[in-house]
Amino acid sequence: MRWAACHTPWSSNCFAQAIAAGILLRVTGIPYAVCFGLSRNQNRELAAHAWVTAGAVRVCGGNGFAGYTVVGCFISWGHES
Repeated sequence: MRWAACHTPWSSNCFAQAIAAGILLRVTGIPYAVCFGLSRNQNRELAAHAWVTAGAVRVCGGNGFAGYTVVGCFISWGHES
């Protein structure tokens, strides 16, 4: 995802990358979680981040769980029967 994000003619921040990864994982039927988190920087300003995991694999966004408080998460269980 990071390589593709560098080659798009638009801004591909963590949110756009997370949405794209979620779509690709959904199409392939792989269970995944898209998480959204918040933290405060040294100036006490809010910083937002989005990341995607598929099981123990970090698909994009790095280890968001380490530095951000999860405020929302969308979980897909893969293909439904």
